Amino acid sequence: EEEEEFYRLLEQEEDSLLVEGRRVLKGQRVRKLTVAHKWYKEVDKKGVLRWRCDTERDKGAVQKIIEDLKRSERPDTSSFDATARADARREKKKIQERNRRANKKSKLQGGFVNEGIDSAPRETLGKIRITSGAIQKAAQSEARSKRGLPDHLQRHTNKRQRRKLNPVTELNSVFEEVVGAMWKDASSANFRAPVDTRNNPRYKDIILNPIDLNIIRANTKEQKYPDRAAFLADVELLVSNCKEYNGTRDMALVSEVMALRTVCHDQLDKAKQRLAEAEAMIRLSLIFEKILDQIWRLPAAQGFQHPVRNPDYSKVVKAPMDLCVMKQRAKDFAYSGSDSFTMDLRLIRDNCHLYCRTRFPHLLQL
Repeated sequence: EEEEEFYRLLEQEEDSLLVEGRRVLKGQRVRKLTVAHKWYKEVDKKGVLRWRCDTERDKGAVQKIIEDLKRSERPDTSSFDATARADARREKKKIQERNRRANKKSKLQGGFVNEGIDSAPRETLGKIRITSGAIQKAAQSEARSKRGLPDHLQRHTNKRQRRKLNPVTELNSVFEEVVGAMWKDASSANFRAPVDTRNNPRYKDIILNPIDLNIIRANTKEQKYPDRAAFLADVELLVSNCKEYNGTRDMALVSEVMALRTVCHDQLDKAKQRLAEAEAMIRLSLIFEKILDQIWRLPAAQGFQHPVRNPDYSKVVKAPMDLCVMKQRAKDFAYSGSDSFTMDLRLIRDNCHLYCRTRFPHLLQL
């Protein structure tokens, strides 16, 4: 294996010396030397490239080899190469950071900078100045384009605001914050995980519906609480379980769970405005669902419950609407008020008149 490694190294450096069984390259000092081996490549008569070795034992010749080796010495530049590579990396990072800042600045000004043309003069890159008047005109133009369209046809560009329109998500987000405050309280240490039944073997016989803060927090993340009453029911269940099992055993635990309930109600009072808005949207959605159920049961509503399947319907009606879609929108809390709800009802009426007036010329004007 050493021999194979030696030949592999020799292929990388022809002018190599084997000094007392040790490979020496140019630039390395040799203090004491008695035998030198000079390795070189040679082509034999058959044209095959082979390695040849000349062994020199004469002290004068060996000394001459040492002197030649010293004359050919050069300082080790590996450290210089590493420094140069580090400088190159730093310079590259500086260029990337400069391009990033230029792009960010140009975007804020409404312009454009291409990283691939960094060497181009700055004055050749276009810039657009955006004033408050231009922003106001753009908003007015968008409002005019949306005017007269139903709510479900308007484009919602702000996804973050659209997520907040779901009141159940907002409600459970508040409950998650409340549970987080309860979790951080020092009195919650014994209520974060289920009760250890090995140390309390009769717990399951006494408590039929166990609960802990970890379960409540998981329910908030899965959005299982449709209103404040459902969330408070689980908190009260935690309190009642503790009282029932520890009422005569450990009054300190009862005091801790009562302190947790106080923290819960205090946090709910702080988020009173957010809870009121979310609960109002949920109640409004329930009202819309009730109205749609009453309309659904009408005999005249059978033709408007599901989408129209006529082949030419889509050519005439560009914005179809039916009661099934409205019920789904009500469940998804898409109606923020009565205006958008009644607009979809009018859209069903107008689509019917638009499609039928060409087929029934004597249809009365709506």
